[in-house]
Amino acid sequence: MVGEEVDLECRTILLKRQYIERTYTASVFNALKEGVLQTKKLRLIRQGVIFNAWKSYIAWKRHTLAQNVSILNFQTANKHYITKVCFDAFKYNK
Repeated sequence: MVGEEVDLECRTILLKRQYIERTYTASVFNALKEGVLQTKKLRLIRQGVIFNAWKSYIAWKRHTLAQNVSILNFQTANKHYITKVCFDAFKYNK
């Protein structure tokens, strides 16, 4: 009888320890999981911000390049026009 009570008490102590360990590991795992999810959300938000900034930089660079090309085209056309007008003026004023 006494042996059975000791066995039963030892078993309950072991079950309590197992329950405490499971509860503790589950809470630690859930906290870790929550932290990882928060980190992942922040990383995705940062990536989105960086990607949008990169896209706007590329759009701005394309716009600037197109603007420079149009200015250069205008400049060359203007040079041709000015030289043509000068030579036409020389022809007429001879």
